[in-house]
Amino acid sequence: GLEVPGLRSGTLVVTDDGTGLAERVVEQLRDEGVDAVVGIELAERPIAGIVVLDGLRASTSVDDAIDTNRTVFELVRRVVVDLALDLAVVVTVQDTGGDFGLSGRSGSRAWAGGAVALARTVDLELPASVVKGVDLEIGERDVDTLATALVTELLRGGTQRDIGLSADGSRSVLTAVLS
Repeated sequence: GLEVPGLRSGTLVVTDDGTGLAERVVEQLRDEGVDAVVGIELAERPIAGIVVLDGLRASTSVDDAIDTNRTVFELVRRVVVDLALDLAVVVTVQDTGGDFGLSGRSGSRAWAGGAVALARTVDLELPASVVKGVDLEIGERDVDTLATALVTELLRGGTQRDIGLSADGSRSVLTAVLS
């Protein structure tokens, strides 16, 4: 596998989802020599990209899940439009069961699946950027294990776009099939 291109072209911003995952992801990226920080406020220019973890926020209802989508959208809009950053990398992360909600096992969390859709839109708007939508199933995994799964994807997953990382450790790529 290949590292996501542009990962080292500046500071990589990881947004805080409130679980401690962002700190672990940043720690592991720094161990690999990637300049990463939690939160855009601390980022030195130039900013290489953004990893949006807000799609992982715990949601207990459909309304919660829809709010999560709104948060992710606002965050990406602020970075891409308001700050007019020329990002090399945009990664959105959600938990819809590691299979983009297709099996139905993620329940109401499937409503938080907007992060990947947003990634596709960003991909169209920023053709020069590498855009990834990652469905990271939390399951019973602790933050260290989750951070390792995500960092491994960034360092070895190349430019493949819609990636499912299931709690059993398997990785899948969502592809559209014309029927």
